Amino acid sequence: MAIRTCFFAFLLLLLPLEFIAVMGVTPPLPLPECRPIVAVDRDQVQFALNLEFLEAEFFLYGALGTGLDDIAPSLALGGPPPVGGRKANLDPVIRTIIEEFAYQEIGHLRAITESVGGVPRPRLNISAGAFATLLDQEMNTTLSPPFNPYTNSLNYLLASYVIPYVGLVGYVGTIPNLVGRTNRALAASLLGVESGQDAVIRTLLYLRANETVNNRGRFYRSYIGNKEQAWQMWDER
Repeated sequence: MAIRTCFFAFLLLLLPLEFIAVMGVTPPLPLPECRPIVAVDRDQVQFALNLEFLEAEFFLYGALGTGLDDIAPSLALGGPPPVGGRKANLDPVIRTIIEEFAYQEIGHLRAITESVGGVPRPRLNISAGAFATLLDQEMNTTLSPPFNPYTNSLNYLLASYVIPYVGLVGYVGTIPNLVGRTNRALAASLLGVESGQDAVIRTLLYLRANETVNNRGRFYRSYIGNKEQAWQMWDER
């Protein structure tokens, strides 16, 4: 409908074109909705801050039980604190890995802010209920009891997997559209870290492919034990 509207608006501008030229009248501009809004480098790189904030808060709360406001409050630029974050029941190895991920995300926030400027942190919902809804949608069922990412290491890894993957796919799509060499280099460096995080989480999940998650092992063995299915599920999001 929007394309058809723009097309007819264009035709209406063409019809009186000769008259306008003769009379010396400035042609009216197209309707605002007919003009594409081109995102410059700064817009595209800053957009990634939304995901970087999510990663930083989820990993910080999962590993330490506290968020950006206690670790690097200036990076939030006055944005509201996240909802529902809590310390996860992680084993020592996983907790250390997630904590390292959290510090990497703080570095990403700082790098983007120093390069193109920051934006206030958006309100983020990292509650158990939000992730339960996501898993219900993925499994096309209502799990009972609901999925809780903070219960144990395996649950937390399952919840974490979607985040770096979305990040790396986002950077892959963004880099070809960036003009400035500095911005392309920044996005490429961030892509490298996101890819590394994704690889670590996938490896840890494959090592647990045959583990049962509460009474729902059949769902998660299918989810993390079949590579093609796992990739397809997340590529469709």
